[in-house]
Amino acid sequence: MRRFLGIGLIGLLVILPGCSSSGNERVEKETDASVSQKIIDGQTTKSQIKQYYGDPDNVDFKTKNQEVWTYTFSKTRTPVFVSTPFQQVQKTNKKTITIYFENNIVVNHAFSSANSERRDFHL
Repeated sequence: MRRFLGIGLIGLLVILPGCSSSGNERVEKETDASVSQKIIDGQTTKSQIKQYYGDPDNVDFKTKNQEVWTYTFSKTRTPVFVSTPFQQVQKTNKKTITIYFENNIVVNHAFSSANSERRDFHL
């Protein structure tokens, strides 16, 4: 009886849900519409972007007056009802905001949100 109880507890630990996130938490709740309300090409400045999102995760210098800033947020969760002792499922949502500057003014921006699922099988 104790053996079955031990196996059951181990199985329960394997399927407990988990959640982790990384990146800029200010990006987590953003949508294409909310980003487009904040960022207006040809008008929004670098300082305004910093007020909205803080320091960028990545800065790429194209020329002396051109920069690309990138902000990302990723959240991974392991749903309890999808995972089993033999299979673990991880669902990830990643959001990215890419902003192109010229002379400290936004000239273009893009928002993307992608969902993915990963299944690991254990024997």
